[in-house]
Amino acid sequence: MHSVMRGRFTTTFLFVAGLAHAAPLTLTQAVDEARTHGFDLRTAQLAVEQARGDRLAAGALANPTLSIGAGPSLGCYGPGCRAGSPTLTASVSEQGALWQLLVGKRGLKLDAAQAGVDSAEAQQADSRRQLDSLVKQQFVAAITAERAIEFSEQVRDSTAQTAALIRERYKAGAVDEADVSRVETQRFEAEQALDASRQNADQQRSLLAFLLGRESGAKDLTLEAGVYTRPAASPELDHATLTELITRALEHRADVRAQEALVKQAEATVASLERQRVPDVALGATFAQQGLSPDFSSPPNVVVSLSLPIPIAYQLQGELARARATVQAQKVALEKTRAQVRTDVESAWAAFQAARLQSRRMDDNLLRQADRARTLVSVQYDKGAASLIEFLDAQRTFVAINVESLQVVQAWWTAIFRLEAATGQEFSP
Repeated sequence: MHSVMRGRFTTTFLFVAGLAHAAPLTLTQAVDEARTHGFDLRTAQLAVEQARGDRLAAGALANPTLSIGAGPSLGCYGPGCRAGSPTLTASVSEQGALWQLLVGKRGLKLDAAQAGVDSAEAQQADSRRQLDSLVKQQFVAAITAERAIEFSEQVRDSTAQTAALIRERYKAGAVDEADVSRVETQRFEAEQALDASRQNADQQRSLLAFLLGRESGAKDLTLEAGVYTRPAASPELDHATLTELITRALEHRADVRAQEALVKQAEATVASLERQRVPDVALGATFAQQGLSPDFSSPPNVVVSLSLPIPIAYQLQGELARARATVQAQKVALEKTRAQVRTDVESAWAAFQAARLQSRRMDDNLLRQADRARTLVSVQYDKGAASLIEFLDAQRTFVAINVESLQVVQAWWTAIFRLEAATGQEFSP
């Protein structure tokens, strides 16, 4: 039965009845779909667009102002002067834009804004790293759940055949009613396990559809299992060391880059605020003339002016104190992020090593021994050398080991994908 069970594990699983002709989704396609439609990545992309908008705003220069005024003269002197003669004034100011360029205020604001863009883009890459890992893990979980259905169906059919055989023996007086009850109990347990497997498969497909951003849910979701029904060799990890993986993770993890950019942004903000303490000098010009008639008009007056605030009462002490504290907070956050990277790699590496040992033990010993024990006890039971309880116990152990083997395969791939997420690199085929 075990050999038949393993032989029926095909590489393509159809999760919805009636979709036999639907093209199955590969893991690569699932990852690509999640990157395009995944909710978190779409949100991260919008955060990047917001940061780019902030950069545009930081580089903007103040628009010049133009003021024009007109009104009657209330009094005038000289030949031809008449009360009510119009007076015109006009003034223009460049609002300190030239000064901000000369002293570098605009450049410092742009540096801070660019660091914000760099951080947002790195956070987007980190969201993609996490989403890729979640999709891969959920993809394998869905495949494992469908394999559990196939195995549960085989167990149900096998126990049904055994129950039918025992009922025939009971009619012939070869076994007692207690044996019939034991076999029937195991048959109902198989039915229960099959129902639970189907429910779990539905849940796993729904979770995967959510990660893919599918509005239609899992009703049209079919998956191609590929190599993910068994552990695969990973030569690169066979020769890797924990220290090497931690070093590579610190170099490749996008969340580290994002936090480094936040530190630069905080430092650039402090530099910008310190430069803002230099008063902005605004250049202006004013034109004024009284009277417009040929009989009377005063000579036009043009005045060039410089204006600047005098920083006596306040010099941005509060903003600078807050910005300097933000720099220290971001540096602490960077230390925490790096420590988290080390913890992630250590945890993923430990899980990978355990999964590798369990996989080898399962393939080399447990599956073969459970199958052999079940076969031998079955022969002994047919010959009367073993009791029904011993046969059912061997059957139950065989089922438990095979269910565990599915979990071991899933644990193997989950460990691989977690290690990929922890290091920011890919190791799976």
